[in-house]
Amino acid sequence: MNQLKLEKKEIKFILLISFIAILIIALPFAYGQLIKGNNNFFSGLNFLSPHDGYVYYSYIEQAKQGNILFDDLFSGEITPTFTFNPFWLTLGLFAKFFYLPSAWAIFLFKIIFIPLFIFVIYKFLRYFLPDDLKKYTGWCSVYALFASGLGYYFLKFSLFFEAKSQIVEKYGVLPLDLWNQESNNFLTLLGFPHIMASIVLLLLTFYFFFRSLEQKKIKFSIYAGFFALLLASFHPFHIVTIYFINLIYILYLLITKRNNIKILLNYFLLVLLSFPAVAYYLYLLAFNWQIQIKNLQNLLFSPALIISMVGFGFILITAIAGLILVWSEKINNKMAFLTIWLISSFILIYSPLTFQRRLTEGLIFPLIIFSFIFLVLAYGYLKNKIGSSLLYRAIFFVIFLTLFILPNFFIYYENFLFLNYFRFSDADEVAIFLDQDTTPAVNWYKNQATSSDLVLTSFYSGNYLAGLAGKKVYLGHKIETIYYFEKKELVDWFFKENQEDLAKQEFLRNKHIGYIYYSEAEKKLGDFSPSQKDYLKQVFSNNEVTIYKVNLD
Repeated sequence: MNQLKLEKKEIKFILLISFIAILIIALPFAYGQLIKGNNNFFSGLNFLSPHDGYVYYSYIEQAKQGNILFDDLFSGEITPTFTFNPFWLTLGLFAKFFYLPSAWAIFLFKIIFIPLFIFVIYKFLRYFLPDDLKKYTGWCSVYALFASGLGYYFLKFSLFFEAKSQIVEKYGVLPLDLWNQESNNFLTLLGFPHIMASIVLLLLTFYFFFRSLEQKKIKFSIYAGFFALLLASFHPFHIVTIYFINLIYILYLLITKRNNIKILLNYFLLVLLSFPAVAYYLYLLAFNWQIQIKNLQNLLFSPALIISMVGFGFILITAIAGLILVWSEKINNKMAFLTIWLISSFILIYSPLTFQRRLTEGLIFPLIIFSFIFLVLAYGYLKNKIGSSLLYRAIFFVIFLTLFILPNFFIYYENFLFLNYFRFSDADEVAIFLDQDTTPAVNWYKNQATSSDLVLTSFYSGNYLAGLAGKKVYLGHKIETIYYFEKKELVDWFFKENQEDLAKQEFLRNKHIGYIYYSEAEKKLGDFSPSQKDYLKQVFSNNEVTIYKVNLD
């Protein structure tokens, strides 16, 4: 990214940090494989949006089955237009080529991608850090990768006073650094790879667009437009961030620096080259009624400002201090751009958009840079005042570790507890592990059902069945399932009692349901006994799952 080549020691550093990052994501995956036992299936999912994981698995499975365009497998309606997602198509083809299950494909893809992720972050930080701090780029990169807010301490404090439910009820959600993959890079490492890829493309877009203005080279605007196009092709939310922040920066240059109005051409190229992907999603929003409904169901509002502040914690506090220090002296374009990025991001995440929370992606970088500037200056100031004794450095390190780094590693430890909870209990919120007899049932349905078949299940079973079998379910995801709440009520009604057969036959006929998937999850919903129904024919059975074919002729 920078015209200055990396030195060998920098390359070694990037490889070392990449190895550590790979080890961090590998340990929970290996632990899940270890505790699953010899006869159980581990999904590879963790505490970060596990229900969404099966949506991504459904894309991979469809690509493995030869599809280029993706269907919504979590809803029974006929899809008016299939969607094209090049990222998940690429990952699906990767899984197909190497004969990989979806969980392993995502895990290995992340391992391959992590060195690029860290390389781009390192180069981006080195470019934007002040010249006198570039020698500390390695430390800043570590800070950017592992820093966290105060969400963990906030949660434990709430639990101590038994106030968690009141806080959630008042503010809607817990601090983002506890669960939102876009909020910091550590959670991005633990999460799904498309977030990692989108951050890489976001940084590349900002970097090349900034260089196009600084060096007055149109080719860099073309590069920026190309990376923005790739980003918008699979994660279109962030095109709003790119368009808005770069436009504000252009206006800043025109007003304060008296730049030639020709710089608008750079912005025009960025928009023009990236707009085909934007136009595609606008087309889907305009003409695909299913996507319209899912968009209405998928309300991603930001938490209250105080909760966001807790989520960024001392990163935000020290970033504000660093911002004040920077602006107390003569400001350069890089610091002005980062300031505009930071302020504009907060405007966007509280703007009247339904996907506010998504727009936290990338905000961590200007925060980290300004925070790092303050921390380095503060360290130097205290060193001059107090001295550079080993005790002083140890105290500074312990305070820094406690306030900025440890919360993420406490959250990391909680992930292992999460896996234990789902392995050694009968929890049925989401399928992290599957019983030895469930996998044969999934495989049977995968091989026997056609793309037009629809199966009735509980929410729990539908979620993993769509993802692993790559076939349509009636109910399985709160966003992907069209009219989720209405369907959830109908499923509960269907399995609740062993009566109303005429109404249930009419329901199956009207909804074009061809199979009933009956496992422990469905049994928990009520007294419905499919073996007693002459309109249901048993076609598969083992100790865990029985599958019935609907016969209404």
